[in-house]
Amino acid sequence: MCGMQRIRRKDYYYTDQKKQNHWCQPCYEQLKTSAPILLDDGCEAMKKDLQKLKNDALAEEGWVECDECHSWVHQICALFNGRKNKSTASYQCPKCHLKAREKKVAPQKPKVMQFAKDLAHCVMSEKLQNGLMATLNKEYERRAKEVGCSVSKIPKACELHIRVVSNMEKKHSVRDEMFKRYEKRGFPSEFPVRSKCILLFQTIHGVDVLLFGLYVYEYGHDCPPPNRRRVYISYIDSVQYFTPRCYRTITYHAILVEYLRYVKERGFHTAHIWSCTPMKGDDYILYCHPHQQKTPKDEMLCSWYHEMLEKAKNEGVVLKIGTLHDDYFKQDGVGVADDVTSDPTTIPYFEGDYVPGEVKNTIKEINVQEEARRKEIEGTHVSKRRRSGQKPMGKKRGTRSNPGELVNQGPDKVMLKLGLALINMKQNFIVAHLRSRKFSAAVDRGDDVTNWKDENVEPGEESNSTNQL
Repeated sequence: MCGMQRIRRKDYYYTDQKKQNHWCQPCYEQLKTSAPILLDDGCEAMKKDLQKLKNDALAEEGWVECDECHSWVHQICALFNGRKNKSTASYQCPKCHLKAREKKVAPQKPKVMQFAKDLAHCVMSEKLQNGLMATLNKEYERRAKEVGCSVSKIPKACELHIRVVSNMEKKHSVRDEMFKRYEKRGFPSEFPVRSKCILLFQTIHGVDVLLFGLYVYEYGHDCPPPNRRRVYISYIDSVQYFTPRCYRTITYHAILVEYLRYVKERGFHTAHIWSCTPMKGDDYILYCHPHQQKTPKDEMLCSWYHEMLEKAKNEGVVLKIGTLHDDYFKQDGVGVADDVTSDPTTIPYFEGDYVPGEVKNTIKEINVQEEARRKEIEGTHVSKRRRSGQKPMGKKRGTRSNPGELVNQGPDKVMLKLGLALINMKQNFIVAHLRSRKFSAAVDRGDDVTNWKDENVEPGEESNSTNQL
């Protein structure tokens, strides 16, 4: 690691003699040759004393010795937990284990053995699992009809288990630059949010394999606008061990569709997705991936999300699919109000999203420009007053002599620059509208939407939504 930045594999880096401090190539070039470098342990080193290394080292696999035949086996191959089982733990290799079974001397089983199916269910995991099973059953029937055989002869994806393994409340703090600039417009300093992690396991050859992970952020009714009743799909990750492979995409799509269905029933009106492919060597949820697994390209990942959302739209879960740019940077956009000046306070502000970081950098750049412009104007006015003998302009703003910034106010500078930054990659910021525009506007106003009836429900048909979070 170089600071908080991960050094990519196969890249060169520099380190001190104790190999406790590391610098990537760009950071190394910024170091001064004559100035001493302060290390983490308090010592100093010169730039010329740093060693150049390549990040290509391979971690050595741990080994475990069989207590019977004294042969050695990789811990990962033997499913031996070296961290939990210290030197006092006993171990039998597979050959000795089979010999013991033949002699009817069964090894002592552990007292507690939990599998993925033993993990506790919750309401959401049950709904997601039931929805996934229903989708797969329809796919089995479709394939059987296509092939012309009975459903029993169609290969099936078995032993699938969906569980919610993390569900916690947290506060998402607004960055200082954003809060200071728009505090007077009522922008909050933090957003309450509930973070959830949803995992899919499949039991393959008697072993639970984690195949798919999904991290979501749910901003409830207690959250202030513009995040109120919105969900943000932060990360998804997977490994290609799903069997049979032909059901992999439909399974992952079904989990996302069922999640959108579930949050819509709870009263959320919009889902946001940032389609961002990981850099080579980076990992999102799972700490490693098979070497043969390819990273999807940008267009492929966007197409994958849109295919999923089209399925959700056909099932009545999603009403409209759009982009963040079209909704907030076009005059007819969903998020643009007619009576309010468009600025970044109207855009959803999600943790880990692209927008907060871009807004922060944009505000810093604008502040520097405004400060330089202010000094230039002040210098010009002072020189003119000295030559003409005029009195200085009053400091009080909002008068005829000094109207201030509130008169003839133009478009928000941050909003303009943010729109230019997003326009070339607007397809990556996907917005799925689960409810009508009127519903989302009522939510932002703070209206009571408990008995709200969706516009997509036919007359005489009751809505299944409870609108309760």
